Amino acid sequence: MRERLDRRTIEFLLSAVEAPELRISAAALRAVSEQVAAELLAAGFVQAEGYEAASMLGSDHWDVPVPLAWSEETGAFGYFSPAVGWTRVAHDEVRSYKIQLHRVLVSLVHAVPAPSNARPAPLIDDSLWDVGKFRLGRRTHLTSLMFGRRLHDPATWRKIRELLRTRLSAHTGLVLTTTNSEVLPDAPANTLICPIADVLCGEFGLEADILASRLDGFPVATREGLVVSADGKEVRFRGETHRFSKGEQQRRIIRFLYERHLAGEDRVSVSTVIDKLDLRDNARIRDFFKKHPTWNRLIVERDGTCGFRFE
Repeated sequence: MRERLDRRTIEFLLSAVEAPELRISAAALRAVSEQVAAELLAAGFVQAEGYEAASMLGSDHWDVPVPLAWSEETGAFGYFSPAVGWTRVAHDEVRSYKIQLHRVLVSLVHAVPAPSNARPAPLIDDSLWDVGKFRLGRRTHLTSLMFGRRLHDPATWRKIRELLRTRLSAHTGLVLTTTNSEVLPDAPANTLICPIADVLCGEFGLEADILASRLDGFPVATREGLVVSADGKEVRFRGETHRFSKGEQQRRIIRFLYERHLAGEDRVSVSTVIDKLDLRDNARIRDFFKKHPTWNRLIVERDGTCGFRFE
């Protein structure tokens, strides 16, 4: 079942997976929000496991961790303060949580077609996992899907890179990661590295069509699965594929509207399109698409504006 998580919860989870250890302190969860903590616990993505060895709660020096000790007398953790003596710390204040990465990965690929249930297995401890083989797009073969974290760390990446090189196959494999795209290393041959944040759909899950688009060299899918090839010859929208193998002006218009859409502008004035693309005077966008079956299904023009048909 795909989990419904708030955007802030997803961002926190992906960030936490990139930390040196797959653990989250109670203080870190409190610092975000109660909603984030509640959603992660309800989804089973984090589970209580052990306690922190130190705490800054209520210490005389807020920026200095205070070592904790167990008191048999009080049945709780605490520390000795020169000012007030023994200070008890509640269990929930110093509880430690383990990220259940297996559960996270299974939830991510729940809706992606596979011959059998995904059973993520570690390839390199705490660094790389084999998620399984999946059917992506119209490919006749199964695509190997892996997950790697902390790819920005040189020591971690060396181990991952060497293992990926030994797993070369005739087909490109996909490595999902929580590492930010700005610090990703170059991938070995027949491997595509893809940040999870770039391919998530509305909920916390992945779609086969979006993953297939990335393998095909398409940019990130936007609202309602809209993706446009770099040359404008192919557009994928709402489960349909529209091709523009002929008509240079059609492709120029599509690319321009897509660029404006990515910039947050869904409706563009026709006069702007004509001016920026240096089209003929008094041109109408419909004149360039009137013989194409996708007019009014993919591109619409009304009230002096045009754009992709999202409504």
